[in-house]
Amino acid sequence: MGIRDYPERKRFKEILRTMGVLVVGEGEEIRALINLSSRVCPDLIILDEKLGVTKTLPYTKIFYESRLCPVILYVEQLDWEYLEDFKKGPTLSLLVKPVTALSLMGAIYTALTNFNTYLELVTQKEDLEKRLEERRLIDRAKALLMRWENFTEDEAYHYLREESRKHNISMGKVAIGIIEKYT
Repeated sequence: MGIRDYPERKRFKEILRTMGVLVVGEGEEIRALINLSSRVCPDLIILDEKLGVTKTLPYTKIFYESRLCPVILYVEQLDWEYLEDFKKGPTLSLLVKPVTALSLMGAIYTALTNFNTYLELVTQKEDLEKRLEERRLIDRAKALLMRWENFTEDEAYHYLREESRKHNISMGKVAIGIIEKYT
């Protein structure tokens, strides 16, 4: 938890404690909080919009892209300009003063839900990229087999599939072997 005002931080801890949430770390400096989070792996982090002279909104990207944890950004007030910046960034939930147990619970739920959705989308994206790359390799290997072995496209595909089954490896790995052999 990164809340700059000690009494406010203490109040947050008390609300979280009554909700059954364990606070595993706190601080007033963004870089220290990033380091702590990478070591402790918290379920989420609550960041004040400003820690010292540092605006924290740009730093939320670090938590997001490294998949450390969801971020709740705690702000004193909202204006349109801030909301526009918020939309561009990766923060997963906003919490506006004054904080109640109910508003904090809603922010936690939103942050965790959005983060899990983000992780699922990233996993799907990575899987699709991997499958697309494997497809490209297979197509390239088929082209090489068609050129150097005079296979038809169907014969080249069948050959790749049979080699994959025979050696119990993916067609992508077979394709890499063929590409290495003929290039």
